[in-house]
Formats: sequence, structure tokens, C-alpha cells
Amino acid sequence: MDSAMTQFDEEDLVARADLARTEFLRTGSLDQADEAVRLWSELAAVTGNADYFDELGSILLDRYEADGGRGGLQEAREAYERAVALDRDPALLNNLGNCLRVCFRELGDASVLEAARLVLEEAVERMSTADEDRLLCLDNLANVLGDAFRLSGDPDYLERAMVLHLDVVETAAPENPNMPLFWNNLATCAQEMYAETKDPEHLRAAVDGFRAAVRHGDAGTREHGLWLANLASGYHDLLDHEDEGVEFDEAIAVAEEAVRCTAISDVDRPRRLRVLGDVLRLRCEREGGRADGDRAVEVYEEARFRDRPGSSSRAATGHNLALVHELMYQRFGVVEGLDTALEVLEEATEDAENFPPLKALCADTHATFLTSRYERLGAVEDLDRAIAVAEQSATGGSFEGRTKLKRLRTVAAAYAHRFTATGDSRDQDRALELFEQAAAAIAGDGLPQGPEGRAALHDLGVMLRDRFKHSGDQHDIDRAVTSLRASIEHLADDARLLPRGLGSLARTLSVRYQRFGALEDLVEALAALDRLDYLVADHHPVRMECRGDRAGLLHLRFERTGSSADLDAAIAAYDEAVEKTPVGATARAGLLNDRATCLQARFQHGGDHNDRENAERAFREAARAVASTAPERAIYLDNLALCHSDRYDEQRDPRHLDAAIDLFQQAMSLLPESAPDRMRIEVNLTSALWERWWLSDSTEGLESIVSALRRALAALPAGSTSRARAASNLAVALEAQRGVAGEADVAETVALHRAACEAGMASDLGWCLQAARKWGRAAAVRGAWHEAAEAHEWGLDAARRLFALQTVRRHKEGWLRQATGFADEVVVTYLKISREIAAVQVLEESRAQILSEALTRNGMSSDTLTAAGYPELASRYAAAVERLVRMDGASRAVLVGRHG
Repeated sequence: MDSAMTQFDEEDLVARADLARTEFLRTGSLDQADEAVRLWSELAAVTGNADYFDELGSILLDRYEADGGRGGLQEAREAYERAVALDRDPALLNNLGNCLRVCFRELGDASVLEAARLVLEEAVERMSTADEDRLLCLDNLANVLGDAFRLSGDPDYLERAMVLHLDVVETAAPENPNMPLFWNNLATCAQEMYAETKDPEHLRAAVDGFRAAVRHGDAGTREHGLWLANLASGYHDLLDHEDEGVEFDEAIAVAEEAVRCTAISDVDRPRRLRVLGDVLRLRCEREGGRADGDRAVEVYEEARFRDRPGSSSRAATGHNLALVHELMYQRFGVVEGLDTALEVLEEATEDAENFPPLKALCADTHATFLTSRYERLGAVEDLDRAIAVAEQSATGGSFEGRTKLKRLRTVAAAYAHRFTATGDSRDQDRALELFEQAAAAIAGDGLPQGPEGRAALHDLGVMLRDRFKHSGDQHDIDRAVTSLRASIEHLADDARLLPRGLGSLARTLSVRYQRFGALEDLVEALAALDRLDYLVADHHPVRMECRGDRAGLLHLRFERTGSSADLDAAIAAYDEAVEKTPVGATARAGLLNDRATCLQARFQHGGDHNDRENAERAFREAARAVASTAPERAIYLDNLALCHSDRYDEQRDPRHLDAAIDLFQQAMSLLPESAPDRMRIEVNLTSALWERWWLSDSTEGLESIVSALRRALAALPAGSTSRARAASNLAVALEAQRGVAGEADVAETVALHRAACEAGMASDLGWCLQAARKWGRAAAVRGAWHEAAEAHEWGLDAARRLFALQTVRRHKEGWLRQATGFADEVVVTYLKISREIAAVQVLEESRAQILSEALTRNGMSSDTLTAAGYPELASRYAAAVERLVRMDGASRAVLVGRHG
């Protein structure tokens, strides 16, 4: 064969190969792609020309992206490597680097990514600044640096990538055919910067870049669907950030168009479907439309079906599919949704095996969902597994920056949940240690590292609040408030995280107010919820969560001021929250429980028996609304039992006492022995058993009651509001045991009575008064009048505080009656020890308090004074109440209600 014929045949083959590739790109015909592969393979094999190997690599990569055949990707890489082996031309190096990046994204091999970076850096060094391919090479290098950031979490990679992308866009001529690509890649990097910093300027820049890519691109090209999908992704993030620059309908329309113009076999179709699913899922979360959730499931399922097992894309889709299944469980009560979510996550974790950050994300979500399943079913094994999954994620890779913070937070949250469930202080200590580590990881300027650092401050505050509930240490609750305020200060520009932070701060201030009574905390808590309402739409999930919080704060304000308007507003708020929460949603039971508590309070305030009936009905509905083994059901049964206990106190009908005991026992059976809530319920149960024993003529069973009371008291943490009741009842039971058996350690009973008064003064003034009265009576029976005087002084202090601190309180009638009869007992005691003047003072003080209460009953409250046309007197009355509160000092305690 002569050289002329060889040259002629080569040119013909090149022309035919170019034509076949052009037709493939125009029509998407895989037959044309196969023809181009055949022709370029023949040319490369015959001539050994580096350019032909490069062309072969290009068509193989194009065909791979069209039909997803992994063999084609490996063949493309081999062809590019042959080309570079023959000629290290910068353009050939650039193409190899781009192919290696695709290999990394599909296969997850970190060494391939590093090879891509080195090849592209060499290509840039070899290219002259005038080379028209230099901008494309720089853009590819920037993309590889972005992948390196996603792999390692090192923000330096992301910053370098952003600098290169900006340089490319600013340098490229407007008519450059790669301009849509450059804009798209710049926007993608800006989107990553937003995810890292939560700075909305990066997000807006990303959306502007995606829009520019769509404007500069040709609607008839395959890439047009890519630009549209990325624009829809940017719109999703804008909506997630609560930005007003786009509507859900527009975002969904763009995502749907991206899918419509993408071939079924296109390798990027699953990702574009995932973007559509993400927007639908977000609208379901925000607006509560179940149809959006159902459609998101269908879209994600199609994306997973069409994606390749073991790819990062399929792993991400599986993760997001699990999120929407969990959302359907939380929002609409689709019980199987949670189990399905966990199954999908296990598959997604397998797909993410070679992608450490994505695998860790799946593990984080897996741990969270296992915790949710524990809350539904009460299997502590789920919590154990959640901790194991989170620990494995945290130790399974070398994470830095925000990724490391997220790992720490996830593990800490798992330990915190197990502590709440089991009461094991080692879990609490471990959780707090990890939250402290996360919160301490701050940047050199003293501010938390991005959103994860701010979230770490938030988590630390919540954990300290929860520890305070068990420790009673004021330092814990003060640090909790400080941490939450700091997190909110640094979240000022983050419309996504700020509402949740405000809700947590309000709840924490409420806890501190209930324990220490500072009005400023109640005012600040309400202001935080006002700010939250201003920031988010009515259907926002965080606002829905906080409806109950606002109602609870109004209830607390009613207890302080006696304003029936606040109590009515609280019940109305709970009514609205229940109405807007679908039957089956996980939040509904808690709202029903809290609404019942408010109705119970209104019954005690106004005496309307309809309120009592509605309260008991709501407690029962709350208990039915959760799984029979759910730990939270114990709280609802406990509250229903307390309703029966109250009825027994009023009516002395033993059937109510029996019903209360049965419900207490059911509640206890749902919780592990060391669970903090179980300890409190056990105190309620043993108190009821003690009451039933006292009613009976039998002397049997007292020893077991004493043992149960000892066990309950020993298990209660120092700051528990139940300690006063437990210690007082144990002391009285020991006194009774002494009467039955003729023996008892008087020193022990005195110590218990004293401990009950101390605990009550710190956390439950009503029980302090009861404990003091029981102690005084026991001492009087033994003729120990100086001991009785000590008991009565505790009771007098408690009674004075109760009168000073509140105009209307839950169970007020009960303690008012106690205070009235108590004064007579104190007078007798003082006369026995020759303290006649003190006896007269107590008697006169008691009469003054009774007169004051009688006036209030006859309408002399701030509300009725105003209505009667005496606004000045009403103002003076309210000011006098507040002065009495202030005089008691910041260290005083407020009676804590026992419901919820």
C-alpha cells in the first residue's frame, strides 16, 4: 500500500469518525457513538498517533456519560493515558486530568483524584498564557480542587478552587464557547462555599452563575439539562435559606424541565431526578403537602433504579430518599416510613463505601433515625446501635474542620439520648465532653467555625439544660443560656438555623424561670418566640414546634399574674397547634399532653368540670397516639394517673386511687429501671401505694412500701423536683412503721423530714409546706416541741413565699387550706415552748393572708380592678405583687408543676 493511499484512507476515516461523533452529540444515538469508537480505535491502532488516542478517549467518555457503561470509562482512561505516554502535550494532559476526575467521582478512589490534580497542574505549567485551552485546563483543575475539598473537608482546597474559577470567568471572552461551562462551575463552587460558611452572598452568587450558564448555553445541547438542574439546585438552597428571591413553583418547573430534556440513558439523569426530589421534599417539609412527599419518594426511587450501585450519586439519592421517608413518618404518621428509611440508609452506606464524607453523612443520619425509632418503640438496643454507628463514623476517617465538628456532635447526641433513656451518668458525661470539644473548636478570630461551630454551641447549651434538669446546679442552666445566646448572636444571618436556636433559647429560659422565678427570663423567652414568628412562615416546621412553647410560656405567665386571658390564650394556642398537626404526626401526642395540662390548670382556677373532662380525654388521646411501647407514653399515663390522684384527694373515692396506681404501674413498665422519668413516676406510685395502705386496716405491705420509697429516693438526682415528696413520704412511712413494729430510727426520720423541706424550698414550695406540716405533726406526737418548731419555721417560710410569689398557682386551693390550718398548729407549738409573742404574730399574719385571699376571691385582682374602672389601683396592685416577688431575691424557687 503506497503512502498516498494510506493518507487518503486516514483522512477518510478521520472524516467519518468526526461525522459519527457529531451525529451522536446531536441526536444521542448510541449507534453513532459506537461507530465513532470503532473508527477512532482503528486509526489509533494503525497509526499510533497520540491525537487519535486522545480522540478515542473523548468519544469513549462521551458515550459513558450517555449510557453509564463503566467499561467505557475505564477504556477512556486507558486511551487518554496512551495518548499522554506518547506526547505530554498540555491539551492531552488536560483531557486525561478531566477523565481521572470523572473516574474518581464514579469510583471513589482518592489516589485517582490526586493523580488528576498532578496531571492538571503539569498541564497548566506547560501551557502558555496565550493558549486557548488554558482556561479550560484551569477550570478542570479548579473542579478537582473542589472534589478534594469534598473528600477531605479542608477549606483551603475550596478557597483555591474559587480563586481559579473567578480567574477563568473574568478572563474568558464573552464569545468563548465554554462560557456556560465556566459559569456553571463557578456557581457550583460558590454553592459549596455557601454550604461551608452559610454566607447568603455565596448562595446568591451561585444562583446568578447558574442563571448565566443557562443564558449563555444552547437549549438544544445535552448540557442544557445540566445547567437547568444546577439552577434548580441553587433555587432549592435559596428556598432552604428562606430567601424571597424564588418560589417553589419556579424551582420545581426548572427541575422538571431539566429532567424532561435529559435522555433516559443519560448518566446524569439520576442526579437531575434527585434535584427534583430535593425541591419536592423541601416543599413537603415547609408546606405540609403529602402529595409532594409521595411524589418525592417516586422521583428518588426512579433515580436510584437508574443509577449505578456503588456510585456517589446513588448513595446521595438513597440518603435523601431516607430523609423523605422519615419526614413522612414525622409529619404524617406513616409508621413504616421510619423502618423503610433505615433500610434505605443501609443500602446508601454500602454505595458510599468509597466516599468517606458521604458515608459519614449516611452514618450520622442512620444514628439519628435509630434514635427516632427508640422514641417510637422504646428498644434501648436502637440507642446502643446508634452510638456504635456514630462512633464508627467518627473514627473511620481523618476529618477536619466542619466535618470533624459534625462527627463530634452526632456522637454526643447519641450519648445524650441514651442518658435520657437510661439515666446512666457515664453517657451524660461522655456527651457533655464531646459537646465541649465541638464548642471549643473555634477559629483564630474567636468565632465558631462556620455553621457547624455555631450549631456546636447550640448543642452544648441544650445538653447543659438537660443536665440541669437532673443536677439542679444553677451553673449548668446559666451556662446553657449563655451558650444559646452566643449561638444565636453568631447565627444572625443564617435564616435556616436561627429559628431553631431561638426556640431552644426560649425553652431553656423557661426551664430557668420555672426553677428560679426571674421575670426577665419569662419576658426574654416570649421575645425570642416573637422573633422566631417574624422570621419564618406560619407553616415552617420550627414554628409549628414552637406553637406549644408559646402556649407553655403563656401558661407560666398566668401562674404568675393570675390573668385568665393568658391561660385562655395558651389553650387557644394549643388548640391551633393540635388542629394543624396531622393525626399520626409524632408531635401531636406531646401537644395533646401539654394542652391537657393547661385545661387542668383552668379547671383548678375556674372550677369548670368540662375543662377537667377535656383534660383527661386529651391525656388519654395522647397515650393512644403513640406506640404501646413508646417511652413518651409513660409521661402521658403518669399525667392521667395524677388526674385520678387529684380526684381521689377531692372525693376520697378509692376507685380513683386504684386507677391511679394501675396507670403509674403501666407507665413504669415502659421505662428502663434507671431512666430519670421512671424514678419520678416511682415516687408518684409509692406515694399512692402509701395512701392506699394508710386507708386499709391491714398492717401488711408497709415494709415493701418503705423499701420502694428508699429505692426511689436513692435513685433521684440531687436537683430533682420529686425529692421533697419522696423524702417526706419515706419519713412518714418510717414513723408509721415505728407505730406498727414499735421500732424506728428517730434520727433517720428527722433527717428525712429536714431533707424534704430543704429540697422543697429549692424546687417545690407546695411540697415544702406539706413536708413541714407532716414533720411538725410527727414531732408533736413524740412531744419534741423544739423539733416541731424547726419544722414549722420551714413551713412558715414556704407559705410566705407562696403568698408573695403568686396571685394564682396550680393547686393553690390545696396549699391555701394547708396554710390556714397550719397556722393553728404553729401557734400550739410556740405556746408549748413559751414563745407567746411569736404565736400571736403568726396568728395575725395568717388572718391577714386569709383576708387578702378573700378579697381576691371577691374580685380584687388586677384584671377586675381595671374592668371596674380603677386602672390606677390595678397598676398599684400589680406593682405591689411584683415588689413582693423582687424582695424574695433571685435565689428563690418557684413551684414546679408536676404535669409534663
